[in-house]
Order: sequence, then C-alpha cells, then structure tokens
Amino acid sequence: MTLEQKTMENLSLPVAGDSASLFGCGRFRMEENLIPKCAEEILPLGRHPLVVCDATTRAVAGEAVAAALRGAGAE
Repeated sequence: MTLEQKTMENLSLPVAGDSASLFGCGRFRMEENLIPKCAEEILPLGRHPLVVCDATTRAVAGEAVAAALRGAGAE
C-alpha cells in the first residue's frame, strides 16, 4: 500500500457521521452563535487543537473560541 493510499484510507473514516469534518479547513459553517459550538466541529479531529488566525480574528474571537474548546475538554 502506498503512502497516498494509506492517507486516503485514513481520510475516509467517518467522524461523528460527517466525513466533511475530516478535511479541517475544507469545512465551512456560517451561522449565529457558532463560537460556543466550535468544539463539536474541532474536537473530533483531536484533543489538542491548533487554531490559526490573524491578529484581528484573535482579538475579536480568540478568547471565546479558547474558552469553548477548554470547556469541551480540549487540552
């Protein structure tokens, strides 16, 4: 089995019944009051998330996202 086949095999595993969440940045949601629910999208991918954003986004939403992740058990 090639590395590419192994990678694709790993990507095909369902996460919470929704394979779209396997692609991280490929998943997009836009709705009101989403920050408190961000952990349900992020934590199925791992318990040690790395959130990448610019300084403006961090200033506006960084602490709320961090609090939501910590509250859901992220490390």
